[in-house]
Amino acid sequence: MKTGQILNYAGTRHEIVQVSDAQITTRLVGKKSSALNTWSKTRLAFMLRAQQVILERRQFWKQGLHLTPQPKAVGSR
Repeated sequence: MKTGQILNYAGTRHEIVQVSDAQITTRLVGKKSSALNTWSKTRLAFMLRAQQVILERRQFWKQGLHLTPQPKAVGSR
């Protein structure tokens, strides 16, 4: 992640304004006097990955892939 990069999280856009060894500082895009948010790198990475997993699962269910017939295990009724 680098300065100036835009992150989409929970329906809002955040611009990275500062990156240090352990923390990332962001501000909301489109707000003139928005407060700065400071995130730990590990926490931010976890939140963005969790959001991605949720979107992937939503897509999986929308496509109906959970409805495809599964081969029966041998010996099951």
